[in-house]
Amino acid sequence: MKEAALGDRVADAVPFQDTTADLREIVGLDRRITLAAMLPSLNGSPGGPRWTLMSTDQDRGTDPAGFEDTRDVLVTSS
Repeated sequence: MKEAALGDRVADAVPFQDTTADLREIVGLDRRITLAAMLPSLNGSPGGPRWTLMSTDQDRGTDPAGFEDTRDVLVTSS
């Protein structure tokens, strides 16, 4: 997630799988559907905890790059 896309803090230390996550709004997105969660890598990539897009919309959560509004907030490699 781009740092500039992170909005207000929503909650701290929310249980998630075998850890906890801090949650923040994502600027321009509906917080009832999509939030940023500070989590360890979910795919095993190096780099430690990072802000990860989470969504109650299964399609958006599974493929955030497939939607223009969520694609704009993602950090992508060129």
